[in-house]
Amino acid sequence: MEEAPVWIIVCADMARQLELFKMLRIETKFGELGKLISSVVDASLAAENMAIAAEMLGLGSVFVGSVWDAMKRIAEILGFPADVLPVVLLCLGYSDEAPPIRPRWPLEAVLHENGYKMPSKGLMKKYYEDANRRLVEMNYFKKGIRNWAEHWQAKFQTEDMRKWEETLKKDLRELGFCPKH
Repeated sequence: MEEAPVWIIVCADMARQLELFKMLRIETKFGELGKLISSVVDASLAAENMAIAAEMLGLGSVFVGSVWDAMKRIAEILGFPADVLPVVLLCLGYSDEAPPIRPRWPLEAVLHENGYKMPSKGLMKKYYEDANRRLVEMNYFKKGIRNWAEHWQAKFQTEDMRKWEETLKKDLRELGFCPKH
């Protein structure tokens, strides 16, 4: 990431649209959650299209989601107005490595026809065992972590998640994307 020559902060930008509405005297009121959902979906689609275009040009890319850990600070540093939310950092450059593809759920676990169907416990167990084996082979885990379950337990500690959620709500409120109450 640090060596990537191009960093793109992809943003959910409602400021421009709201300013245009004001200029055209369009009377409407977007709620915070309505702004959040529609603009984050748009930003995510744009980011994915950028990554696909980069790949077509022979570039490597990586999404850095830790933007959500410091949205307010990033907005301040970059001088964003209210109603602009940093969503993801996309780093682009020529890859100097070809890391193995991380495990993905099998198609029957993610593709649903005519309604959602929870994967069977057997399918989930097989997915976990296969994925865990591949991750161990890739040396994916930090020292002292032996499997994916331990990795998740360390990554998603209850108290850490509670603090992160508090910060996330505070930042979203201050950036105009979450109700103030």
